[in-house]
Amino acid sequence: MPYFTEIATHEDPDTAQLHDFLEAARRFLSDLLTNELQLEHPRPAVLPPLFAHLRQDALVVFQEYVHERFGQLHAAVDMADTETLRSAGLTGQPQYLKLRTLAALELSPGGEAAYWPRIVNMTDQADTILESILDLLRTVVPGMDGYAGLFKEYRATVLNILRG
Repeated sequence: MPYFTEIATHEDPDTAQLHDFLEAARRFLSDLLTNELQLEHPRPAVLPPLFAHLRQDALVVFQEYVHERFGQLHAAVDMADTETLRSAGLTGQPQYLKLRTLAALELSPGGEAAYWPRIVNMTDQADTILESILDLLRTVVPGMDGYAGLFKEYRATVLNILRG
C-alpha cells in the first residue's frame, strides 16, 4: 500500500490532504521503525548498521512519545485558518509540488542498492513538509512549542540513524 502517491494526485491540496499527509507520515515512520515498510521495491536483507543497532530504541520513543503527537498535530491543523495554511504554502500549488516530489521518490526506480537511499530521501522530504507544518503551527496555535521541539529532535535523530 503506497504511503504518499495517492495524496499527490490532488492538484490543489487543501486541509484534507494535509491531514492525509500527517496520517501517511505517521504510518510511514511506524512501518519504517517496525521494519514493515510496504514499498514495491526489492528490499535488501541487511539494514544500515546504525539503523539496525538503534531501530528498536527509536521505535520505543515513537510509540511512547511521538505517535500521539500526530493526533495533536491534526487538532492543531484544524485550529489554523485556511488562508494562513495557504499563505504558508501548506495547501495549494506549493504543497502539491512537495507532495509530488515525495510521491516521485516513493515510486523512483532502482533495485536493492537504491532501497535505503530512497528511504532516506523519502524521510528527508517528509521531514521538510513536517517542519513547514510545525513552523506555522508554532506561530498560530498556543502551546505548540513543547511538542514541536520533541518532533524536531526525534525526526533529526531518525534521519541520522538512517544515514549512519
